[in-house]
Amino acid sequence: MIRYWFTQSTTLVNFLKIIVATASKNPEYSVMETEAFSKVVKIVGSKVKIAQQCGVSPQVVQKWKSVVPAKHVVKLEKLTGGEVRREELRPDVFYD
Repeated sequence: MIRYWFTQSTTLVNFLKIIVATASKNPEYSVMETEAFSKVVKIVGSKVKIAQQCGVSPQVVQKWKSVVPAKHVVKLEKLTGGEVRREELRPDVFYD
């Protein structure tokens, strides 16, 4: 559990820096890769191959753990041959 107490001198920015630092040191607080994105990686073969097909660096793809940018979702759907649908990757943007 994360416990921090705000004082008058604590700013929201400092609080967020503390949260980010805590998350990077504790795996239980880190962002998990979505099941749909994991499935894409498995089908395509690697994050490097995804990066090449999307025209971005592998470091950019590495940051897609929880949210794939909407502009790449249709491409990923095509790369998987429709096995992973756009609605699975971004249900907040694409829905039935």
